[in-house]
Amino acid sequence: MKFGELLYKYRLRKKLTLRGFARELNVSPVYIMDIEKGRRGAPRREIIDKMVAILELKEEQEIRQFYDKAAETKKEDFVPGDVKIMFKEIENAALLMRTIKKKNLTKKNVEELIKDIEKGKYGSGE
Repeated sequence: MKFGELLYKYRLRKKLTLRGFARELNVSPVYIMDIEKGRRGAPRREIIDKMVAILELKEEQEIRQFYDKAAETKKEDFVPGDVKIMFKEIENAALLMRTIKKKNLTKKNVEELIKDIEKGKYGSGE
């Protein structure tokens, strides 16, 4: 699923009209329609943040997917804003990524690592 399709799905789930949603974002309905139809990439970070709030996305997985799909619409080297912040705030985040690359971890290996972290195998996160 692409970003525009995901946006459309969440907007309908919230029962927001195109015009009403655009009004809350202070953008034109055509702008939102173009995003939903895939004719335009994701908007800037501030608007995406407002979308998350208006759509009342609460589940971590939904929020992560929303930002990741937005990033896919941007130029190749675009990194989602929340990930950029994490790289600044989390000590050794870059080292972790370099280690994953250096050790040639597969997608499956990384998914297993994520599951272990989510299960609390590596601490409480505090």
